[in-house]
Amino acid sequence: MNFGGYPRVVTESTTHEKRQVINEIYQSYLDRDIRIFLSGKRPESYSRLLKLLAAHSGQMLNLNNLAKDMQLCVPTIRKYLWYAEKTFFIRLVSPYINNVTKEITKSPVVYFYDHGMRNLALSCFGNLQNSVDQGFAFQNIVGNLLLQELGLSQFSVKFWRTTDKAEVDFVIDRGKKPLAVEVKLTSLKKPQITRSLRSFIDKYHPSEA
Repeated sequence: MNFGGYPRVVTESTTHEKRQVINEIYQSYLDRDIRIFLSGKRPESYSRLLKLLAAHSGQMLNLNNLAKDMQLCVPTIRKYLWYAEKTFFIRLVSPYINNVTKEITKSPVVYFYDHGMRNLALSCFGNLQNSVDQGFAFQNIVGNLLLQELGLSQFSVKFWRTTDKAEVDFVIDRGKKPLAVEVKLTSLKKPQITRSLRSFIDKYHPSEA
């Protein structure tokens, strides 16, 4: 959750050494890999977008808002997101859609392949203290595990969110047998079903959640 999973980062013994290594990986990614996509242009705008995406990890992306914040056009934002996906930097998870009049259908949720890279972009590498941020980090890790396990299967990983703010972090789309996965990083005195997970269960009647 703090340092990510790059082997060179994991095997270093101090936070300072870990930060040096991951910063080297991050800069190499921008200066070599992304510069190729940008045809030699300076990647400052792309780097700024990564920081905005890092701040929205585990949350829905509004492309119009991103374009406004970045002072770029939406097609350019789409192109940068495509680069980030194809270079295995981020994952975009689509919504699970059934009732299109109530469910949010257009905005994906963003996750990072490596949370150490996400933390570096936000300048909180090795120092996650905010409980909300820790929750998103844990959610990101669970999402990565699900996506890796199901990557070559016939099932896909999506999320569920409605306009009245009922939400489930992940839905494994198995046709008529969806599996809802709600992620929480907290101490529970007893097992609980959240209001949002109950809403999904009541609507879809899955065999398990």
